[in-house]
Amino acid sequence: MKKIDELLSTIPKDKPTAAFTGSVMASVFSLAQEESVKEISLEKLLSSQTRPKVSINFNEEIMKNISKPQTEKPLVSKWGWAAIVTIALSTGLSFFYAPQDSFQTVKININFEQIPLVYPLSVFALGVLVFADYFFRNRKSF
Repeated sequence: MKKIDELLSTIPKDKPTAAFTGSVMASVFSLAQEESVKEISLEKLLSSQTRPKVSINFNEEIMKNISKPQTEKPLVSKWGWAAIVTIALSTGLSFFYAPQDSFQTVKININFEQIPLVYPLSVFALGVLVFADYFFRNRKSF
């Protein structure tokens, strides 16, 4: 701290000119005048506008719109999930139960012993979470 204090004491201090305060206050007053002109023009504009008239049952209409239950529709419907599951199952089963002499030219050999257990568990957990989300969004009340 001593070194910083010594360094700061060697720097000469700024000395404002004699008209510094006057110039600052003149700019402040000019800005205040500009703002007052803007405020006066805004008041004139707002006073020239008439208020829109609302209907007699305006409150009731608003309350009807507020009280309507807002339901979120899922991105994928029940039939969409059924199609996804069907396609996934048919694709998965075709890999395991395809005959050896079929017209397939590419044979996929999957060694399930080399896949870490975390991968299928995470896929299963993700499926459970998606199903739970879909199920709870479609329930009417708890």
